[in-house]
Amino acid sequence: MASTFLLYIALIFITKSLAFWAVVGKKSNQRVSIGKQYSFFSLFTVDYLLSSIFKERVDFYDVKDKNKYKSCLIVAFNYVNVAFSFVFLFFAYLSVSMNWFTETVAWLCTIRFISRCIEITVAFTRDVMTKPAKGKLTKYDRMQLALKSYIEVFVLGASIYILTIPSDSISFITAMNMSFGVGTFTNTSAAISSMGSQPLILLVYMQIFTTLTLVVMAFAIYIGRRK
Repeated sequence: MASTFLLYIALIFITKSLAFWAVVGKKSNQRVSIGKQYSFFSLFTVDYLLSSIFKERVDFYDVKDKNKYKSCLIVAFNYVNVAFSFVFLFFAYLSVSMNWFTETVAWLCTIRFISRCIEITVAFTRDVMTKPAKGKLTKYDRMQLALKSYIEVFVLGASIYILTIPSDSISFITAMNMSFGVGTFTNTSAAISSMGSQPLILLVYMQIFTTLTLVVMAFAIYIGRRK
């Protein structure tokens, strides 16, 4: 598990680095000095920690409108996260259907599921509970981010559930249906029964809680904002 976790950190660091260079580019040769105090939840989510570090990194680059670049970086990370989660779902399918590095892929998918669900919950909760800063994303931008994260949660769930389906009946449709059932709160029994153990069932409830955060808190509050 430790080696898989380190592999996941490396993958996320590389993807966020590429997104950072695509948005900010080489604007300065200044070194990065991390001085911000991060949330306690950062210990449980590599994605949130690295996203925070890269957003803070913009302050050390020679750009005119740092808030604009940070906003663009948030949007870029959002797109990359959705795409990367689809990649994880695809590899999970290949892993089970071809019996290929199943344990490693299962750990990677589980780590990503937990890390992203916590990041989405913490990021949007903090955003709706603080006053929007001037010059940053509008409420419509935030709603688009929330919508893409909402779609990603379904994909994250499917990447977990597909690993619990027997290899002789594995399919993307079955996994997505299970995830949609959990995300829309209409059918959680199929996903819960597929897990097989109490610790794994917690992942189902984590998906439910993350979805509730997006629907009840993020969408509702963003709609009520003026800008």
